Amino acid sequence: MKAKPSKNLILVIAVLVVIIIAVGFVASKKRNTPQAEQKIAKNEGVFDSIKDAMTKSLSLKCEYAVGADKTIAYVKGNSIRIEGTWQGKKDTVAILKENKLWSWDNEKKEGMIVPLIADKDASGTSSEDIIGNLEQQKQFCKVAVFPDSLFEPPSDIKFQDLSSFLQSPIPQPSPAN
Repeated sequence: MKAKPSKNLILVIAVLVVIIIAVGFVASKKRNTPQAEQKIAKNEGVFDSIKDAMTKSLSLKCEYAVGADKTIAYVKGNSIRIEGTWQGKKDTVAILKENKLWSWDNEKKEGMIVPLIADKDASGTSSEDIIGNLEQQKQFCKVAVFPDSLFEPPSDIKFQDLSSFLQSPIPQPSPAN
């Protein structure tokens, strides 16, 4: 003969079920703590500008075309990589990091390192100019994941460093006697 469950046992099981449901409810409420609400309020992954994305350390991939020129730009931290075709030249790549611009041609396996000027009012190219140009295309940028190695200049390219050339004064011709 089977023993019937006592009313006390049924009551204990019912109380346990209610406790488990209550604990689950409280735990789900704790997931929406102010910290989680702050992340939602900050709109992580949303950016107002390229500089804003760089400040938030977002990784962006921007794909766009200007006329026949096609560009893919990658932004991560304070580094930018730009790949594309410009003026009919294919497979051109540039990396902006540490106030220098590495630019190279993958077919010729040669490139140059150009120091960027700190003062945007001085003559030359600044990182602000490059970011400003990318800013005009920000609607084509999406948050993406890619490796840091994308921002390392390749070792098989022969780079000419123009740092010392651009920093030295231009020699003036001596007056004729």
